[in-house]
Amino acid sequence: MHKKISAIMNYAVTYYNLPSNPCHKAGIMGKIVHSLNFWTLEQYNSFIQYVSDIRIHAAFQVLFYSGMRCGEMLALTLADFDFKANTINVSKTLYRNHTGAPKTDNSNRAITMPPAIMAEIKEYANKIYGIQPQDRVFAFSKESLRRNMIRYCELSGIPRVRIHDIRHSHVSLLIDMGFTPHLIAERIGDTVEMVNKVYGFPCYFLSFLHPDTLFYLCSSLPPAYYRRKPCPHDKVTCWNNRLDIGNPCLLIQAVSIIKRLKCIIAAHQI
Repeated sequence: MHKKISAIMNYAVTYYNLPSNPCHKAGIMGKIVHSLNFWTLEQYNSFIQYVSDIRIHAAFQVLFYSGMRCGEMLALTLADFDFKANTINVSKTLYRNHTGAPKTDNSNRAITMPPAIMAEIKEYANKIYGIQPQDRVFAFSKESLRRNMIRYCELSGIPRVRIHDIRHSHVSLLIDMGFTPHLIAERIGDTVEMVNKVYGFPCYFLSFLHPDTLFYLCSSLPPAYYRRKPCPHDKVTCWNNRLDIGNPCLLIQAVSIIKRLKCIIAAHQI
C-alpha cells in the first residue's frame, strides 16, 4: 500500500507541483523481506539456450553479464553501446514507460562487457529496422520480459526467479571471481554498504585483483586454445597464456585465471 501511495505522490510532485512526497517522511510501517535467490552460471547457461527470441536472448545476456537493473537495461539506447571499447553507458532508467534519472548517483557508470556479448547486441541492433542512436534497443516492457522468463523457465526446467534476481546472479558470479565489495558496488551502481548488507562476503577475496586486470588478461591474448604444459616451479601446473576469445563468457575465462593465480600464490607463499 505504501508503495502505491508513494508512486501517486511522486507523480504529483513531477506533474502537479506538489512540493514533496509526504510518504518519505511517514516512512514504511514494516518491510517485506525477499529471499536472496539467484541462478548459478550453469543454471543460467541451461536457461539461455532455450531462449529462441533474439530480442529476449540479448536482453537476458545484458542483464546477466552486466548486473544492471531491469529499468536501466530497458532504457538503453543505441548510443549507450560502445562496440569498440566493449562498454555500456548507464545514465537513465525506464519506469512505467517514462525515462528518467537512474536510481542513485552511483548508478551513472560505464560497464565493461565480454566482447562476444557486445557482438551479439550489435548483431541484434543491426536487425532493428531504421534504429537511430537515440532509440531504445530493447523496446518492450518489463512485463513482456517477465512473461518470456516464465515461458523459458518452464521449457528449460530451471527454477523461476524474479528478473531482479538475475542481478543477484551476476553479483554471485563476481563474488566467486574474487571481486571486492568496492569493485562490485562500482560495477552494479550501488554503495559498498548496500553490497555488504545485501550479500555479505566470505573472507577469501583476492583484493589485489581488479576487473580491468581480468578483462585485460583475457582480451589482450591472441585467439587460440587451452593447452596444459608443465610449470618449471615445484609441483605447480599452469596453463598456457592463450585463451579462446571466441568463448561467449569472458568471465568464465577470468575465473580460470583466478584459480591459476591462487595456485601460484599458494605454491610460492606470496
